[in-house]
Amino acid sequence: MTAPTTATMMMSRTTPALTVRPGDVKIAPILKSPYLVEGTRNPINLLYYLHVARSMAAQSTFFAASEAAHRYVLDEVRQADRDRFLAALFAPEPQRRGLLALLAFDHELGRTRTVTREPMLARIRLEWWREAIGEAVGEGKPRAQPVVESLSETVRRHGLPQQRLLALIDAHEEEVEGALDVVRAGHALADLQLGVLGVDAAATRSAARAVAAAGLMGEGPERAALLAEARALRPQIDPAALPILLPARLLDRRWAPWQKPLVLWWAARRGRY
Repeated sequence: MTAPTTATMMMSRTTPALTVRPGDVKIAPILKSPYLVEGTRNPINLLYYLHVARSMAAQSTFFAASEAAHRYVLDEVRQADRDRFLAALFAPEPQRRGLLALLAFDHELGRTRTVTREPMLARIRLEWWREAIGEAVGEGKPRAQPVVESLSETVRRHGLPQQRLLALIDAHEEEVEGALDVVRAGHALADLQLGVLGVDAAATRSAARAVAAAGLMGEGPERAALLAEARALRPQIDPAALPILLPARLLDRRWAPWQKPLVLWWAARRGRY
C-alpha cells in the first residue's frame, strides 16, 4: 500500500480544528504556510508541536495546591496576622494567594520558639522547613502539609528563588537563642512579597523593606523613622506594591478592629500608606 500523499492529507481551509480536552490530541488544519517542514512527504505543523513542547515543559514543574490547603492558609493568616491579612486582600489573584502563603510561611517560622524552648528541637523544626523549601522549588509533588502546598504553588508560579526563601528561615533561626533581627527578617519577607507582586523598582523595594521591618518593632523612634523613610518614597512607588505597604497605616495609632478595614480601604483609594 502506498503512503498517502501530501494532497490527500491536506484539510480544507474552512475545516475547523478539532479541539478536545487537555491531554488528548489536538488535530489542527495542515495548511501551506512557512511553518510547515519542507522536504517530507507528510508536512508537520511545526508551530503546533513547538507549542505542545513548551506547554508540557511548563506543566511538568507547575503544582496546584488544593482548595482545602488555600483555605487553611487563609484562616491561619486571618487569625494570626490580621493586619497584614486585611492588606493582602487588596491584591488581585493569584498574587493575593501568594502573599497569604508567604505570611503563613513566616508565621510558621515565627512559631518555632513558642512550639519548643529547646534550641536543638527548634533547629530541627527549621531544618524541616528547609527541606520543605527544597521540595517547593523542585519539580515533584511537595509534602502533604497545607502551608507547604500553598507555598509550593506560589514559588513555582512566580519563580521565587530558593535562596530568598532560605534567607527568611535563616533570619528566624537567630531567634532560637537570641532576639529576632527584625530588620533582616523584614527585608527577607519584603523581597519575597515583591517577587509575588512582580515589582523590582529600587524605591519600592526600600519602602517595602522599611514597612516590613517597622511592623516587627514595638512603638518607638526607630519604628517612626522607618515609616517616615518609607513614606518619603511615595511619589516613586509602584502602585502594585500597595498591598504590602498598607499595613504601615495601621501602625500610626491603635485602631479598633472594626475600623481597620475602613482605614485600609480609604488609604488604598488615596494611594497612601
